[in-house]
Amino acid sequence: MKSQQEFQSVDEWLRYINMEKYSEVFHGANINSLDKVTGLGDKELREMGIKLIGHRNKMNKSIKAMRENSVQ
Repeated sequence: MKSQQEFQSVDEWLRYINMEKYSEVFHGANINSLDKVTGLGDKELREMGIKLIGHRNKMNKSIKAMRENSVQ
């Protein structure tokens, strides 16, 4: 999986995990940097309007991986 440093934008990350349909949701919530993305948890994703648990799980898994990769 790509690390946070390999993504240039939130949109690129969303495309990578096949969740680009949520691009407007992220922009509407002012999540416009990967630093902001890595601060999100399931609660925040739900509050942004991402209702499907499978989609949130996919995002959470990728966010967790980005956090772990940025620590190394």
